[in-house]
Amino acid sequence: MKVTRPQNLFNLINLYEAFDEETLKIHSIKNDSPMLKNVERDCLKELTTIVKDYSLLDDFHVGFTIENIGKEFDLIKMIENSVINIELKSESSLEKILQQQKKNEYYLKGLQKNLIIITFESKSRDLYKLEGEETKKISLAEFKEILQLFKGKPGIGNLNEYFKPSDYLISPFNNTGRFLENEYFLTNQQKDFQNTIFKYKKQIQIITGNPGTGKTLLLYDLIKLSIDSNKRILAIHCGQLNQGHEKLIENGWNIKKPHSSWIYDDNEFKDIDILFIDEAQRLYPYQLKEILLKILKYRINLVCSLDPKQYLDANEKRYNNIETLKEFNNESDIFNLTSKIRTNKQLASFIKVLFSGKHDERKGFSNISIDFFSNEDKYRNIISTLELNGWKNLTYTPSKFTQGISYSRFNELHNSNSNSHKIIGQEYDKVVVLLDESFSLDESGNFIIYDGPDYYDSRQMLYQNITRARNELKILIYKNVELYKKLITIVTPTR
Repeated sequence: MKVTRPQNLFNLINLYEAFDEETLKIHSIKNDSPMLKNVERDCLKELTTIVKDYSLLDDFHVGFTIENIGKEFDLIKMIENSVINIELKSESSLEKILQQQKKNEYYLKGLQKNLIIITFESKSRDLYKLEGEETKKISLAEFKEILQLFKGKPGIGNLNEYFKPSDYLISPFNNTGRFLENEYFLTNQQKDFQNTIFKYKKQIQIITGNPGTGKTLLLYDLIKLSIDSNKRILAIHCGQLNQGHEKLIENGWNIKKPHSSWIYDDNEFKDIDILFIDEAQRLYPYQLKEILLKILKYRINLVCSLDPKQYLDANEKRYNNIETLKEFNNESDIFNLTSKIRTNKQLASFIKVLFSGKHDERKGFSNISIDFFSNEDKYRNIISTLELNGWKNLTYTPSKFTQGISYSRFNELHNSNSNSHKIIGQEYDKVVVLLDESFSLDESGNFIIYDGPDYYDSRQMLYQNITRARNELKILIYKNVELYKKLITIVTPTR
């Protein structure tokens, strides 16, 4: 985790004017802050030129970024009761300045401190301060008065302690109220994709990406944008509808599960402008074929989100719906989200270790804990205690058709409605999963495998469950001594 160190902005500009890139990189590493881009350097130089007073620009964090979110602030200083954020622009419009200031306010208001947000436009030397719902130009004298409030007061060193990434990771399902109230922001990549998709230059738009890249948020943001634009929409969720879906339906959203009882009915489609499909990789091929015929017949725009690696049984893996969508009528665009905004970097790295075997022994995983138990009767008490402390117990989907699945007995010991199929698309701060004797590592001792009877793919259900975690993951291991020894070694740094 990077912890940017506060520094004096006059000194920083002096360094950039006096030293070569190699020395500046050393300074950047020392302060855990990014190198200044040319435009940032020029803007900052102009700011120091008009302020002049060395003491007024002391103890500022440069390029601080909220971990996992990717939200960066140009300049920020925090003292006991107040925070000042200064954004640097060479030139900009008032609309863009206000938009950025409001976005910064969203991320900073949770600090519950007196908040001052200012934008400096270097070309005009104008200063703008956020006041309520507007941005207003202020004089240099007013700006210096604000800086005087922070003068001589040491800035807080470790800003990471004050920002909890999960506070900003809004899910349409788990934070439905906040989602409906627009209390979220898209990443730059999501926003770019949103703008392009909404032009509908192609009939089919496909959103792809690994877990944690924000596919679902982007899709549901597009649905909300379409509803606000008076478009007639139908949303299909390829899984069981959750409480978040029910709340959206109560607010007038048209959301259904795919089912033969309605999917062949033309009346369900003929008045639709845009069709949205979430988790499209799970659609039965015959359902997808019928939907494609309908959108062609009624000239409906289609937006799908999917991740081919998120399947729960072998049949879903073979559907290959993404190729069907890409090949249909040559009228499709693909938007691949690449930046992980939900998954903690440690969790993402651990998941990679667990499913691919790639491991750097120098790194530990403080966000992952491994517990061992050998008394089956204690499971109920263990899970109840964890749930009281905010953990979400995610279980494997039971089967009525396959006998002898060893982990099924734990579902009976502690009733949980949060199995792999029911939590599709959802996310939780702290997730706990179970690995019993049926799980092990491959012959080389590298990655996880499942060796037991199942109906759904148990390894894929494990993948589905642990990729729902945002901050912490706990693995409960039952009697499996060898697996515990291996995993505890992985999460403990050796040097």
